[in-house]
Amino acid sequence: MMTRTWAILSLCALGASQARPPQRVDLSYKDGSTTTTVTGVCRVDSDSVSCWDASGHPDAALTTRVQATLAKMKSVQPVAVHAGSKLRLVVVETVIHYDSNRNTQQELHPRQSRDGFVWNQMLRSEQVQDGDERYSKSEMLFGIEVPPAQTAGSIFARKSSDFLVTKRLEPVPGSTCQVGDWTLTLTGFKKLDDVTVNDSRVRHKVWQLQATMTGPEQPPSLNFFVEDKAHHYIQLVDENGKPATQEQYAKQIASPRDPQRIIQYSIYTEGPTTDGKVTAMMYVDPSQIGGIGVSGSQDQWIEIAGIPLEPIREGGHS
Repeated sequence: MMTRTWAILSLCALGASQARPPQRVDLSYKDGSTTTTVTGVCRVDSDSVSCWDASGHPDAALTTRVQATLAKMKSVQPVAVHAGSKLRLVVVETVIHYDSNRNTQQELHPRQSRDGFVWNQMLRSEQVQDGDERYSKSEMLFGIEVPPAQTAGSIFARKSSDFLVTKRLEPVPGSTCQVGDWTLTLTGFKKLDDVTVNDSRVRHKVWQLQATMTGPEQPPSLNFFVEDKAHHYIQLVDENGKPATQEQYAKQIASPRDPQRIIQYSIYTEGPTTDGKVTAMMYVDPSQIGGIGVSGSQDQWIEIAGIPLEPIREGGHS
């Protein structure tokens, strides 16, 4: 299986409904060419802003930057949603090093207030060229709500890794392939009622691919593609589910008044469901299939912990 290092991070505050992730790190998480780091925390009162760094010590420069950002956003200020909770702005820096030999992308997507986030704002973003090295650096503010007595917190990162299964699933019931941490088993094909697609004068034959997945609690998202006996990707099919050529399709487009018998898509995924069943609707006859390819994405949760929600005061205490 080939895995591409897409790393799409969704941040959630401590206390979110998601299961605790398997990996726990303190303040910083590195994945390939991307590093995500908690660099500071801020308290915003009605008339003042105070920030401290990731070790809890006052940070005057960060305070100035946050004050300047908030001053430009008078109509959209961070406020706590739930009575009795305290609001903290967590400062998260993301550095992405561009490497032509890797297909890496990482983004931060804040969850809404039901998962702990109540506010987010870009603090700064820049592109850096240092000799032959090129990278981007961004700094985001994420507002989280926590109980008043809580002095340390966590946020969660959801990493999505794209994968492409290089070993094709054979179009025979009982055939299997490994998809991340899951095993995909083809159980068969079911003929469905004919349907109309693009032209009401033409009814297309339809089948349902049926499979099961066994593995960890959270199944990956899947996409299927089908190949003919010569292992060429099937994109065009006629109303009987037989592969069509680009020449046939071009001829059809040139005669729009004739019945439109050829369609562009052959299969799309409908699952997996919570019970591990996977289905996909196909407009291609199973007897025409030489192999079934699988691609998709799988999530991994990481806890970024050790965030100081209160500054260190005189005497060394929070």
